Amino acid sequence: MTASTNRNSNSSVLIDVENLSVEFPVSSGTLFSRNRAILHAVDNVSLSIHKGESLGLVGESGSGKTTLGRTILHLQKATSGTVLFEGQPINTMKNRDLRTLRRRMQIIFQDPYSSLDPRMSAGAIIGEGIAIHNLASSRAEYNRRVAELLEMVGLNPVMARRFPHEFSGGQRQRIGIARALAVEPDFIICDGPVSALDVSIQAQILSLLANLQSELGLTYLFVAHDLSVVRHISDRVAVMYLDESSKSQPAPISTVNPCTPTHTP
Repeated sequence: MTASTNRNSNSSVLIDVENLSVEFPVSSGTLFSRNRAILHAVDNVSLSIHKGESLGLVGESGSGKTTLGRTILHLQKATSGTVLFEGQPINTMKNRDLRTLRRRMQIIFQDPYSSLDPRMSAGAIIGEGIAIHNLASSRAEYNRRVAELLEMVGLNPVMARRFPHEFSGGQRQRIGIARALAVEPDFIICDGPVSALDVSIQAQILSLLANLQSELGLTYLFVAHDLSVVRHISDRVAVMYLDESSKSQPAPISTVNPCTPTHTP
């Protein structure tokens, strides 16, 4: 299944997914009689994401959107196929190269309530990546960077001392965005970042993400199940849907202009 480009044709490709498949063994039945099968979570997907582009990825639940995103980030092992980052295959990289790559590829999770460690302050959550990748030469620089990131996502720097339970859902998602930005990535997977938020807050987060992309030159893969949400931020939209003949197997991806009405079979 292939997603072809209709915009940004002159820009260079940042992410190239070639014939990617991810399978999981599943079993059912009783303790004494087990039936084993294979779940095709992602089936032969190919797509390209250009630098500075926002590619929307939509589809119903179970179509493999999140699994595809996690596999691109090398958080999930592919059964077959290749993911290339600037032409380099991720699945054959050594650990040292992967460590460098992980700084350049980040994710914003869907659930702002479970994705933040409740035992850590907002400042510690945001600054964790800065410390891991040695991006601050002193404590003062570390604190300054955390404060800048909070301001960048529309939060007061004094909130760095607060813990997740002291924030609203929208504020927690802003912290998640700041955490992703902390290591100065090139590519961010936005895995349903507004689906758990009130409609009134969704527009604010979408506007924030669009502004950050423009200011920082970010590349997005924006994952969602609601096409109307994706249209607001995407240059192109890729559609994943479940094959009617096999509810566990995704059918081919297609791409459309975000202004074009789209349906899933």
